[in-house]
Amino acid sequence: MLPWERFHGGAGIRRLPRQPPMTRAQRIGQREAKDQGFPRRREERRTRREERRTRREERRTRREERRTRREKRRTRREKRRTRREKRRTRTEERRRRTEERRARRKAAAAVGEGSHTIRKATPRTEGGPAGRELVETTPGKTEWYRSPRGPDQTTAGPETNKGTSIEPATAPEGRGSGRTAPASVLDCQITLVDLLALPGPRSMKLQDPGKRTYLQGFLIIALQELWALELITIPD
Repeated sequence: MLPWERFHGGAGIRRLPRQPPMTRAQRIGQREAKDQGFPRRREERRTRREERRTRREERRTRREERRTRREKRRTRREKRRTRREKRRTRTEERRRRTEERRARRKAAAAVGEGSHTIRKATPRTEGGPAGRELVETTPGKTEWYRSPRGPDQTTAGPETNKGTSIEPATAPEGRGSGRTAPASVLDCQITLVDLLALPGPRSMKLQDPGKRTYLQGFLIIALQELWALELITIPD
C-alpha cells in the first residue's frame, strides 16, 4: 500500500487507475445527448431563476412588512409614552397646585389665628353696628366688616390683613393724632392679646432685652393710638 493511499478524505494525492480514452462512437453519442438535452436544461435554468427571483421578492416583501409593523409599534409606543408623560405632568401639576393651595390656606389660617396680625372682627349675624357692612367673605358665609374708608380718613394702626385693620368709623373727631374716633368701643375688637400678637422678631427670646424694649415701645405706640381713638383714657 502506498503511503498516500492509507489516508481517507483526500490527504495526499491518490492515483486512480487510468481510464481508457473514449472511442469515437462514445464521443459522438455524448455530444448528441448534450445537444438533445440542451433546451430542457435551459428551461429548467430559467424556471430556477424565476423561482429564486420570486423567493427574493417574497423575502423583500416580508422584510418590508416587518419593518412597517416595527414602525407602527414604535409609533404606538411613542404615543403611549407621550400620553403617559402628559398625564404624569398634569397629575404633578395638579398635586403641586393642591399642595400650594393647602400651604397657602395653612399659612393664612396660622396668620389669621395669632401671631402676625390683628384678629378679624367678631362675625355678626344680625343688626350690624355703625360703620360696618355685611361682606360675603366665602361662598355662603357673610361677616360684618368695616365699611370702606372715605377719601379724608386714614388708617389708625398697622394694616396687616384685608378687613382687619383698626380703621376709624365716621364719628366726632377725636383728640391726639387728629384722626376720627369710632362710634363705640365695640367697633374696634382689640385686646391686649391682639397687641402682643402684632408683628415682632419671633426669633428673639423674651429674655432678650432687645425684645423687651421692642415690645415696650410698641405697646406705648399702641396705647397712644388707642388714646387718640378715645378708647382709653390716660391720666395726666
